Amino acid sequence: MSESRKKGFFTLPVLLGLLALGCLAIWTVYWFYGAGVVRQGAREWIEDQQAMGRSVEYSALNVTGYPYRFVLQADDPVIDAPDMQARWEGEKLQLVAMAWNFNHVIARAPGQNDFDLPDGQTFSFSADDSSAASFVWEDGNLRRVGLELPTLDAVLNESERYTLTNGSIGLRPMPDEPRNLQLAVSFNNLSLPEAPEGAEWLGREVSELVIWGEIENFFSVIEDGLTVTEWKLDENRIELVRGDLDMGPLDLSMRANVKLDRNNDPDGTVSLFLERSEDLISALREAGSIDPQGEAIINAVAQASSNGTPLTVQVKERSIGLFGQTLAEY
Repeated sequence: MSESRKKGFFTLPVLLGLLALGCLAIWTVYWFYGAGVVRQGAREWIEDQQAMGRSVEYSALNVTGYPYRFVLQADDPVIDAPDMQARWEGEKLQLVAMAWNFNHVIARAPGQNDFDLPDGQTFSFSADDSSAASFVWEDGNLRRVGLELPTLDAVLNESERYTLTNGSIGLRPMPDEPRNLQLAVSFNNLSLPEAPEGAEWLGREVSELVIWGEIENFFSVIEDGLTVTEWKLDENRIELVRGDLDMGPLDLSMRANVKLDRNNDPDGTVSLFLERSEDLISALREAGSIDPQGEAIINAVAQASSNGTPLTVQVKERSIGLFGQTLAEY
């Protein structure tokens, strides 16, 4: 072969193609090695559970997802934990991680899930394929948890049925204060099996719930060994940035900033914003659950709300105060 023909073969497109094939081969070797690590990690976890007297069963255990993901899937999983008086049986369990990031895992359990709980209780739920939980580890510690439930049908003790739409839970460090926990919970249209006991006037439907909060120095307790008692003595605070509840005649928004004493009683301020106060008073009157003082408090909150200003009360020593006067004790 002449020198010119050799040079003609090794053109730029050919070299790029060979480079791509080489990278693909290296990535393929890495993926299959990683799949083996994932599979072995699952087996070691199962052995650890068995060593604690628990049983883990499944009809198939596979790792798929090439080339971008590792998807560990167990079909017909069953976990029985006698030490916890608990058992779970599902149709499918999937744990998903991108091939380049094992610190972020997405968990899915589509289909029917049945739980046996302590004290003989049972709980089952059915989640669609888009429902998922997300877990993120940083420096070996679990730092972020998320849960998305577009639709959920659940049954407690085989008779108490709950349905939920647009459920979401998020836990993560505050962006500007990484030792604090940021909490976000929300859902629409929660149907309960029956109205809350003692508050039947609320009905069985929750149209909306939104909770945004911050817990000061939460990760110092979880990761640094700070005890809950020490956390309270340091006067760390819990802030409710947004709390909205729309249930029956109650349409309430709250803000709060409190600390807890040794008995978990709050000490701080709570701000209330109330809409549809006439509906609330009417429902309470019909149920015989309100007195003149209660009506006066609701009217005061409603009056402040009508001016676009929440009513702020002081909560301390198991009493609720306004302008230095005790409104109620609990």
